[in-house]
Amino acid sequence: MPPAGEGLSGTRLVPAGGAPIPAPCPRWLWTSYWNANVAPLRARIERPVRSNAMRHSPVLPGLLLLAVAHAAPVRAQEHGDHAESSDHEARARAGADAPASQPKPARWLIRLDRPDRGSADDVMFTEMSPGWHVTTGPAVILHHPASSANGEYRLESEMFLFDPGERREGYGVFFGGVDLEGDRQRYTYFLLRRDGRYLIKTRSGAETAVVRDWTEHPAIIGWESKPADAGTAHNTIAVDVGPAHVSFLVNGTEVDRLGRTELPATDGIFGLRVNHGLNLHVTSVGATP
Repeated sequence: MPPAGEGLSGTRLVPAGGAPIPAPCPRWLWTSYWNANVAPLRARIERPVRSNAMRHSPVLPGLLLLAVAHAAPVRAQEHGDHAESSDHEARARAGADAPASQPKPARWLIRLDRPDRGSADDVMFTEMSPGWHVTTGPAVILHHPASSANGEYRLESEMFLFDPGERREGYGVFFGGVDLEGDRQRYTYFLLRRDGRYLIKTRSGAETAVVRDWTEHPAIIGWESKPADAGTAHNTIAVDVGPAHVSFLVNGTEVDRLGRTELPATDGIFGLRVNHGLNLHVTSVGATP
């Protein structure tokens, strides 16, 4: 583990500090989630994948992160950690109580929106096959520095939201990231929240700008609209960057479309964005041409 306030690569991103974290996830939610959602996904997520038109980022458990700048065949490696769901549950509960107790994924970076409100050690972000589990205190972006996408590409992530209570905080993906460890950070983000709404927003340095304010759409599975027997709200989020337009999709349905010129940039680093006090499982995040 890096020292308090250190990024995963050893670069200082935020100072040490404290921040509240959400309560541990109830056991019944974990049992429901793993039995209904994760177990059936393992074979699909963990089997080898081949592509003939992309250069790969370092292979991470449960996912092949893809950079689209160069062309070469790649193959994902199967993950060897097939821990039982009871182990996952125990780790998640331990991580909710003490986020720093769970190992962070190698080389991933964590950046807080407000460095004065905590540190990377206040975020539980860990590999949990298939994918990763995230429990936030402060709002963060999470990314692997080799995960870049340029030109025309599709960014996609599958996410499972656990009970957010009454919090209307957003979660989703970001793209077009530049200078993410510096003062001139820049990226665009696409978020969902518990009430079935989405948001498109940009960040430049310390400033943010709304591109599309919170908008309701029937394609989004919210906490209230999920199946009654589901322990999580399950959504697949995607961004299609074309030659002239950028489409924003949820569960295969386009919810918005913008001209590329309406966004500051689409080339750059991609990753995850999770706001305050949320509990998520992310099975995949990647970009393909």
